Amino acid sequence: GEAGEGKTRALRHLANLLGSPVRTLWLAGHESEQDVPYAPLRALVSAWLDRAAGAAVVPRLGQHAGTLAQLVPAIRDVWPAAPRLEDRVDDAVIAEAFTRALLLMRGAGRALVVLDDLHWMDDATVRWLPYALRREASGLLIVLTRRPSESGPASLGPVLADLQRRGAVTVPFSPLSREDLELLAAPLAEPGTDARAFASRLHDATAGNALFAVETLRELWQRGPLPIDLRDVPIAPTLRDALAARVGRLSAASRDALAAMAVLDAPASAGVIAATASLSADATLAALETLLRAQLARPSEDGQR
Repeated sequence: GEAGEGKTRALRHLANLLGSPVRTLWLAGHESEQDVPYAPLRALVSAWLDRAAGAAVVPRLGQHAGTLAQLVPAIRDVWPAAPRLEDRVDDAVIAEAFTRALLLMRGAGRALVVLDDLHWMDDATVRWLPYALRREASGLLIVLTRRPSESGPASLGPVLADLQRRGAVTVPFSPLSREDLELLAAPLAEPGTDARAFASRLHDATAGNALFAVETLRELWQRGPLPIDLRDVPIAPTLRDALAARVGRLSAASRDALAAMAVLDAPASAGVIAATASLSADATLAALETLLRAQLARPSEDGQR
């Protein structure tokens, strides 16, 4: 699902439902760490070492602790006698070391392993996943989230195809409907407010994006009970920051095309957008395709943007 459609929130709810009998191991992808090898796995191991129970079993990693110490120096803080390796080790040895650490974290029971925002994880972490599944998958429920509009590392496509062959189940997330938004907004509305009209206006303003809708409702509620006049739906500061970050990742041509559409404030042909943004026809078409994939633009019923 795309940004704001509730993937992470749903997984946190799943972890709460499973409760303490199932240990949750959470790996998170961050846009700023896409070029850092094994960044999510390093973070998971570091957090594990911060807990006394994790630090106490590190010696059980044996030689693998020496491998991990090259990537997570805190290993030596909790086990100074960890083996010291003279040379860098290859990816297969590192993958095995992280897998052993994951199994130690799981303990004797079952575990929910979450790879959240897989599209922002580095190539080495993505390639580690099928290795870990081949090595030891029993007792593990592995759940991934990703945005289809983000290409991710080079290995992401082949790894996802491999998971599909193994029987992975895909659960698509979609925008909220007007009926969904009516259920969300009804408890917050003043008596006499037309909840259906409000939901329709909110849906038009947010396109049903769960994050946008919830943050808009929160902003409105902080201003007081929901008004009857909803012509001016505010943009919450949290949404401004999120949108600014998404737009900032676009190419210059895509940002110019987006700015042109904002100025036009109405469906416009690619030719009109090109003229407004001072872009060539080819650059405009490429920019529009990028914006459509990122769900920052959408075609109108007559084929215009």
